[in-house]
Amino acid sequence: RILKSKGSFEYKLFSDIESFLKAIKNGFHIFVVDYRLESGKTALNMLKEINNRKVNSYTIIISGANDINVIIDLLHEGVNKYINKNDKDFFDQLVNCIELGVEHIKKNLDFYTELSKRFTKTRDKFRGFLESDEN
Repeated sequence: RILKSKGSFEYKLFSDIESFLKAIKNGFHIFVVDYRLESGKTALNMLKEINNRKVNSYTIIISGANDINVIIDLLHEGVNKYINKNDKDFFDQLVNCIELGVEHIKKNLDFYTELSKRFTKTRDKFRGFLESDEN
């Protein structure tokens, strides 16, 4: 309800890692992951899976603990935000982080779109050069 009141967010909940990993292929970009997952796995394992798939993503880890070593490990793996579920303003932090994630993803997509356009222009110029050189 909180997310819907802040704007139009499309979200999906996953109860197992396999479903989550399949969803990555379907264009999900912002991940909110509880640190403790099923069968003894953690968000650190999930983050490594996301990184292995080279997904343009923004990952927010939530946890009820404040283990500094865990937070450092997550930062080394590239987590974008870490939020403690026990903070009074947890939901506000979560919504703000998701909004930051949306902006992050938009900027990356804009960058890659522009890069693709430039590549296409350069490729076309190079082809033109090669074709004129053949004549």
